[in-house]
Amino acid sequence: MGVDELLELMSSTLERQDTFMRDSVAPVERLLITLRYLATGQSLVSLHYEFLNGKSTASNIVRETCCALWDILHDVVMGKPNQEELEGKGEYVLPTETHYEGDMKDGMFHGQGTLYFPNGSKYEAKWDCGIAHEGKYTFADGLQYEEENWHYCDGYDRRFYTEICHGLKPAGVSQLTDLDPPRKIPRGCYDCGDGFYDPVSRVVNDYQHRFLRNADDDEHEWIIRTCRKEWDEITGFAFPDMTLQC
Repeated sequence: MGVDELLELMSSTLERQDTFMRDSVAPVERLLITLRYLATGQSLVSLHYEFLNGKSTASNIVRETCCALWDILHDVVMGKPNQEELEGKGEYVLPTETHYEGDMKDGMFHGQGTLYFPNGSKYEAKWDCGIAHEGKYTFADGLQYEEENWHYCDGYDRRFYTEICHGLKPAGVSQLTDLDPPRKIPRGCYDCGDGFYDPVSRVVNDYQHRFLRNADDDEHEWIIRTCRKEWDEITGFAFPDMTLQC
């Protein structure tokens, strides 16, 4: 099914009323934003810049369009769901070995549920038609991520979570990462937390060197700026060249 045919099926559902303040986002743009998000894994921040829509607007568009896609296409593409397997509480394993445990409805995550990732981290959320709301991410070591006032490893307290839990090492012994000893990073790459990032190909592979995703511009810049790299860079005072001139 092509984009034009899909748009024809969904146009009336995606249509919104213009207001005196601004024009509504056209159905074709709503569909393109959602397809780009689903196909490439781009962040909502990246889509916000690319399509010149607000961040909350892009988020609402993706959520509403995903629900509309399911309502219109699930009988055509998937047939009638098996109610015994896809309704109520259950477990679903993705090809990436991430698995979901929680409430399901019509073959989608719906209600309270948790995604468990292969690296040991988890994402607990309230789901609506496959879209997560009010989520909480917990790293493999037990550290919980906070969207606001995130002070972990900032300029005021640079301790890793394992150092917070178990104390600092003796003077003169450095701990480079939360995991001690640290992972060995492949040549020319960065350790971005869930895998190794190659800045040339812009591909993130997991720690078993399997493909995870393509990094968008925002993630690329964040990794280059903040993540540990394979090579060392000497910073600070540099001695002047003392070679004698003849």
